[in-house]
Amino acid sequence: YAVQAFEAQAVDYLLKPLQPGRLQKTVARVQQLLAARSAGAPLGDDATLRSFLGLSYLQQGKTDAAIAEYQHALTLDPANSLAHLGLAEIYDAQGKLAEAAAEYEQVLALGDDVHVRRQLAAVYERQGKNEEAIAVLTVAAGAGPGDAPALLQLAACTAG
Repeated sequence: YAVQAFEAQAVDYLLKPLQPGRLQKTVARVQQLLAARSAGAPLGDDATLRSFLGLSYLQQGKTDAAIAEYQHALTLDPANSLAHLGLAEIYDAQGKLAEAAAEYEQVLALGDDVHVRRQLAAVYERQGKNEEAIAVLTVAAGAGPGDAPALLQLAACTAG
């Protein structure tokens, strides 16, 4: 019964591991919660839901609202990697490279990810921090067999 109750209320379990059925249930749950929010119901203080709401705002082009939701999620759960990643990507797109790097670093502190390492390295490169970019890419290139994009990015960084 506990598992059924969890599945009925949770929106974050799709990440553990991703399964099509879970994804569909999670999307449906987020849609229900967002619909309730649109109808004026209080959102509550759930960090994962706030992060998904931030993503929804971002997809609608409402960057300021997305930032506010991601920041609120982090006040509720400082280890919310989705909120850190969302902020990192926004700051990166806005050219706020120091802020983007700090958020990408937070994501990596919570769990290693080769794609996030590549994004962080790209930010470092744009900041002129090639040694930091090389260090991050060296780990990324060694993280998985044949990670061609990380190897190519590393080669470009070391050549330039």
